Amino acid sequence: MNTKAVSNRQEAKYFAALALAPLAYGVAGFGPGFFSSLGHGYLEIPLYVHAHAVLMMGWLSIFLTQALFIASGKQHWHRVLGRIGIVWLTIALATMAMLSLNNLVKPVPPPVDVFLGKLFSLQVSALVLGPVFLFLALRSLPDKSDHHRRYMTLLTLFLVEAATVRMGWLPGVNGLDTSVFAALLYPSFMLLLLIALDVKVLGRLHSATVTGLVLIFLSKLFCFWAWQSPFWQAATSSLETFLRPNWPLS
Repeated sequence: MNTKAVSNRQEAKYFAALALAPLAYGVAGFGPGFFSSLGHGYLEIPLYVHAHAVLMMGWLSIFLTQALFIASGKQHWHRVLGRIGIVWLTIALATMAMLSLNNLVKPVPPPVDVFLGKLFSLQVSALVLGPVFLFLALRSLPDKSDHHRRYMTLLTLFLVEAATVRMGWLPGVNGLDTSVFAALLYPSFMLLLLIALDVKVLGRLHSATVTGLVLIFLSKLFCFWAWQSPFWQAATSSLETFLRPNWPLS
């Protein structure tokens, strides 16, 4: 086995370990609310909310399984599950868009309405950057597997950022008083795992990692601006007014 093959196999094992991070982060953020709903209010939660939760947690599980397949040399099953995963992720992103708009449109008293307008910027950022990472990952195939796995990792790490606002036990994260700085900072610690992996395996940052970090940094700048911007609040209010009369969900 040549040196490049050995390096690829070693890297795949590291990525399999890294794939645990977004799953753990998602469970830490969304798990407590889900389990508390089992005791009361579970049946009152709309079916589409449960569907979105299943799709997103399912994606995190698919991502981990994909990484394990590559680490164990099961490329065939990785490709088979990959085809399923693309469809699964596309549907999950579609449900995320529907839920994001639903949270914006549903009538709530102030200051909750203002907070949901701010939170919408995080959701828009994920819905834009997620497909971009997916496109970059698919474009890397079949020759640039090292690029592919990094873009898919960045995609998955980025999608679980929404779990942060549910972690009220974190300093600076406190319901409606959630600081945008805290909401954007804590998920960034997961990116350090990818940076550390690059440094350990390559001795430098991979070009795909650099591209991804730049895109994520720009998305965070957008969210920070939107969180403070009267223009963004006015835009989300206008969108809410436009959609509400005929919005199918509740």
